[in-house]
Order: sequence, then C-alpha cells, then structure tokens
Amino acid sequence: MSTTPSASNKVGNPLDTVYIYPNNSSERKQQKTLRKILRKARDTEFGKLYHFDRMLTAKHNVGLFQKNVPVTDYEHLYKQWWKRMKRGDTDTCWPGKIQYFALSSGTTEGASKFIPVSKHMLRSMLRTSLRQYKSLRKSDIPKNVWRKEVLLIGGSTNLEEKNGRFFGDMSGIQARSLLPNWFKNNQYRPGYDISNIQDWSARVDAIIKHAHKWDIGIICGMPNWITLILQRLVDEYELESIHELWPNLSVYIHGGVYLDPYRDQLSKLFGKSMYFAETYMASEGFFGYSTPASDGDLKLAVGNGVFYEFIPANPHFFDDRKLPVHDAPVYTIAEIKPDVDYALIITNNAGAWRYLIGDVIRFSNTQKGFFKITGRLKHSINICGEHVSGENLRVAFTKACEKLNILPGEFTVSPMVDKQTLSHLWIIAGPKSWNQLALSEKIDKMLKSLNDDYKTARAANLEAPKVIIVRKHVFSNWMSAENKAGNQYKLPLVLSAVQQESLLKFIRYKPAATSDYTSG
Repeated sequence: MSTTPSASNKVGNPLDTVYIYPNNSSERKQQKTLRKILRKARDTEFGKLYHFDRMLTAKHNVGLFQKNVPVTDYEHLYKQWWKRMKRGDTDTCWPGKIQYFALSSGTTEGASKFIPVSKHMLRSMLRTSLRQYKSLRKSDIPKNVWRKEVLLIGGSTNLEEKNGRFFGDMSGIQARSLLPNWFKNNQYRPGYDISNIQDWSARVDAIIKHAHKWDIGIICGMPNWITLILQRLVDEYELESIHELWPNLSVYIHGGVYLDPYRDQLSKLFGKSMYFAETYMASEGFFGYSTPASDGDLKLAVGNGVFYEFIPANPHFFDDRKLPVHDAPVYTIAEIKPDVDYALIITNNAGAWRYLIGDVIRFSNTQKGFFKITGRLKHSINICGEHVSGENLRVAFTKACEKLNILPGEFTVSPMVDKQTLSHLWIIAGPKSWNQLALSEKIDKMLKSLNDDYKTARAANLEAPKVIIVRKHVFSNWMSAENKAGNQYKLPLVLSAVQQESLLKFIRYKPAATSDYTSG
C-alpha cells in the first residue's frame, strides 16, 4: 500500500528480512498488529504449540509466522480449537474464556458455524466503525442527519445463553455489547424490545407497526432484507416513497451482499437522493468500509486487530476443498498488486489463525488500500474445466442485461449434470416478459468473452446455459420456507446440489415448462 521497500533495506536470509517502513505505513501497522496478537496469545495452548515466543524475538516474525503456522479453514479450527472454546475451555487459542460466539450462516445450506468473538475483537470492530463514521462526517451529508435516529436491521439481540456463553448473529452481539448507552436510549431503532423478538417475521411486523413513530436519518442492513422491509412500509402505509414517512432519511449503510441487483427497486422506494456507504463486516471482524475518497471501493482497515495475507485466486493454487496447495504463494500487504484477485487470509484477536475465510478481493489502489469484494472461492463452477468464477457470473449477467435493456435483479446459478448433458442452470428473478432464450444467448456470449476456459468447454461438451425466470419474491420466500429468513442469511450465488434440489422443488420446476413458475 505504501512504497515497497528497496533491496538496500533487506538483510540476510529471507526469513530474517527486516523492512524499514514509514511509521504510519500500512505495512508497519500490520507488523505491529501481528506482534500485538502474538504477544497476547503467547501463553495460550496454540501459542505454545507454535512457539510464539520465538516469533516475538525473531528479526522478521512475519516470515517465521508464515513458515510455522499453517493456513487453515473453519472445519479444522473448529474441530481442533474452537469446539473446546465453545464448551468453555480457557486459554486455548486466545487467552481467557470466550463469552460470545457468532452464528455464521452465509447461505441456505448447512449447520451454523460458531465463530469466537472476544472482547478485544469487539473493541477493534467498534474502533473501525468510528473510523468510518468519522470519514462520513467529512462528506456533504446534511449535518442534522447525525442527530436523527438510526434503523439497524440485523439479527436478534435475544442471544442464546449456555453456561455463561452467548450465541447469536454477529449484528445481535454488536447491538447488545457495543452500542453506547446514550445511542441505545436515544437513537437506536427498532430498539431492544423489538430487536429481542427471535422470529424474523414477527420482528418485521413490529417494525412496520412502530415505524411511523420514528425519525430515521440512517438505515443499516443487507440490501435484500432492507428492500423487503421498505417495500412493506411503502405498501402498508400507502406511500409514494419511504421519504413520506421518514423525510430526513439520507444515508444507507449496506454490506453482506452485492447492491447492484437491488439498486432499481431501492431507487423506486427512495423519494430523494441517498448517500450509500458500504461495509465489509463478517463474523470474524470488520475488514473494510467505503469512504468519500474511495470512489465506490472499500478501504482496508489496518492497524486494528486483524493481520491480512493474500493468495492469488488462481484455481491451480487450491485443492478440491478450496484449501491452498503446499506451494501456493502467500503475500503480505507489502507484496500485493492491483487488479489481481486474492483469496483473503486473516489472523484476528479472537483466535482465528491464518484463517481462509473464503472471500476473494481485488485491489484497485494498493497505495491507498482501496479494493472490491469480487466473490467467494466456493462461488465458482467447474464441471468440465470451465473454471467460471463468481465475478464471471456477475459481470456476464450485468452485461447481458445491459444488452437486452433490462434491469438486473437477483439470480443464482448451479451446475446441471445428467447422463446426456452438462450445463449451467441460471434461476433469475424478473418479470414474465423477459425472454429466457435471449438471456441464455447473451449470458453465454458474455461468459465466452470473459473466460477462455469457458469458451473452450462450450466448444466441447458444455451446453448453453439454461435459464429459468421466477417471480420477484421467490428467493426470499424460499429462504423463509427453509427457515433462513433474516439479515444474517444471504442468497447463495452458486447453489450446491442440495440447494438446487430444494429450490427447484419450491418453484415446482418441470423440465418441459417455460417461464411460468410460482413460489410454491
């Protein structure tokens, strides 16, 4: 992010390399962050196993850390360490006893993950939130907005308690433990009585019932569920736009899923221009946020409890489990390049050690740390060597819609494999008037232009994409039917076989049918 150090600043063996950086550089901040995390965890079981004491006395602790501590994933960390933390063991891979565990379930399949959340991590997340707030105060947002109420749509604050440990959605943990009392009492909406409602539908009903009492200036939440709530408000209060109800609403802070599929519907719900700010927050930490200067990108949050590493998101560097192969290159923040997709590895101050979280990011400006989230490692399709990434899917769909002069909405894709054919199935939310064949042809053309492997596979045994058009609310209805409704749940970009079977059953899919599908 700052200028890479010159060769004259390098001494001895690569593992003993010492870099001289400006005091305020991102590289220096990352080195300090890692040393602080290592020092804090040196007396834990994990710290003793991997000899953190030696790393803290090494000239180049980053190199020794990378050499000795393996890159891993949730399954390994949970089985070896986090499961014990969850049952109450102390000093395992973070000092003391962990009080909070975030239930992370980014898609509609599989059991929830239990992510440890320490008090140190929560303080770091609060500091990052305040940094974003400070940057927004420098924008041209009307000053009175910051005195208005803030609607936070997240998970329930009614956490499950077991033997003094609390389990729930990360947003619920934050609302319960991070919000200062003056904010809770004066600006936080929907407030604790409503936020404590466990059932998502009942919580939304309560929000609708009380919304007319509030003077909202800022809303925060994932676009899919914010859109649903705003549409309910407009319909039930018989409004032209949400600004008839909340005239001071000026800022929408979003994250979790891509905004583009919801922009058109949001623009119809808003009655005036809005300031959009994005966050990159996960159960494992607060990694980035947009600023007025970042021009639509996110700014990486450094020097705040997270040490970052990066592996080029090349399929040859990962095995079938999407774990890096033994000789995969791993880079620090000093070594990254712009316009390269990287799988993100994080080490945080809650016991996540060289944790491959699954996200793929691309830097537009390494000097300033500006980047975009371009996909997920597991959000890819490769049934016959086509290696189609999540970014390929999103770009192809957006460009196909532009060519057909239609507005893109939600969609999901999955591989279709049977005895006769190999293809990709696209399930797209839109009006019945959309032409499935035209969409298939445009998507196919765009993917060929974006991905040479796809083009080669199409010339061999991969058939053209199959497209199904479903009604507007099918995806949210399906997720509700799967008991996956709420701000913590996302529509998967790429469906697994189990998810595909469930969704096709829900929409009553029949291979001979055309585009007239219902939501079951």
